[in-house]
Amino acid sequence: MNYESAEYIKQYNDELGKESHWEIELCDDEEHEGFLKIFHLNTHPSDPGKAVLIGYISIKTPVETLIGIESLCHDYFNCGQMVGIKSHVNFLMGHQDTLFADDEDGN
Repeated sequence: MNYESAEYIKQYNDELGKESHWEIELCDDEEHEGFLKIFHLNTHPSDPGKAVLIGYISIKTPVETLIGIESLCHDYFNCGQMVGIKSHVNFLMGHQDTLFADDEDGN
């Protein structure tokens, strides 16, 4: 199989697009020879069509593996968001007296 062919990359992205918001490109620099660039699509609120580079993976990684990783990363990201939200709410609840306290004049 020619992992560097345009047809292989197209088929890979077609499969990846069915299950994820990721897309790959063949790395064209010497530092990452033998790797694919992984991009997350639709991530930037000001430019929803912009693909954001999220990392590199071996060119021989099966598409099913990358689909599984995307799902895991998505769940991990959501978990982190919930921890952040809960921490913020707990902080606000712990400081509600100072947030809603009257000023020194009693107003």
